[in-house]
Amino acid sequence: MMILDAIGKLLDNGGAMMYPLLLSSVLLWFALGMRVLELNFLKKDEPFAVKKFKQFSALGLSVEEREALRSQCSMELERYGQVAFTIIALAPLLGLLGTVMGMIETFASLGSGQMYGASGGIAGGISSALLTTQMGLAVAIPGLMIARPLKKKEIDYKEKLVHL
Repeated sequence: MMILDAIGKLLDNGGAMMYPLLLSSVLLWFALGMRVLELNFLKKDEPFAVKKFKQFSALGLSVEEREALRSQCSMELERYGQVAFTIIALAPLLGLLGTVMGMIETFASLGSGQMYGASGGIAGGISSALLTTQMGLAVAIPGLMIARPLKKKEIDYKEKLVHL
């Protein structure tokens, strides 16, 4: 229960952009998990799309049918990849937007004199604003570290499809 309280406090302190960042984090890890499963990344076995191409191409398909099947199998290998890379690119920008929004709020309260009496003062407002940048980077950096090897594996399998 303490972890949930800490997460709730972090979300509240970070401002409105923390919720889209949390959602994007969940979507990113779902997409990466699906890519790991679809590419059989943890096993040395070929992905289902490559096996499917081998099985159907053995049926004596015409050139057009083989190309259509190759294209379909290639698209299956790419599934969830664009979602993952879009979120990886978007997360730091969402974090930066949250920081800008927080800084605007901090300077607006400075102008009205409210920030001087608040607990934490100016430093607390800036710290709160920077939480979204931290969250954006915390989503993007590990996601990129996982997504790159998956992309390389996808490219390897696509090259294999071309030569089959």
